[in-house]
Amino acid sequence: MSKPDIEKLILNALADNRYKWRTPHGVASQIGVTENDVFQVIAKNSDKVVQSSVHSTEGSPLFTTREHFHKMSSPFDKILGAFKGRVR
Repeated sequence: MSKPDIEKLILNALADNRYKWRTPHGVASQIGVTENDVFQVIAKNSDKVVQSSVHSTEGSPLFTTREHFHKMSSPFDKILGAFKGRVR
């Protein structure tokens, strides 16, 4: 699988409508890549990916695409996220 294909799969998994936020482990498991691949795509796409200000119950960071965040969040969540600096 090529790098652009992996990147597209990861971004699509981050925007999966079944979830509001995703852990790198969850994304990696879903599409069969390493967590390192997920972190690399997140870092490369910092303009498209946002990180939650909270972590999963296991302590993992949570991510989603900026577009998915706006689609899945209430107006209050958006304001709170902007206030906390989570979404710019």
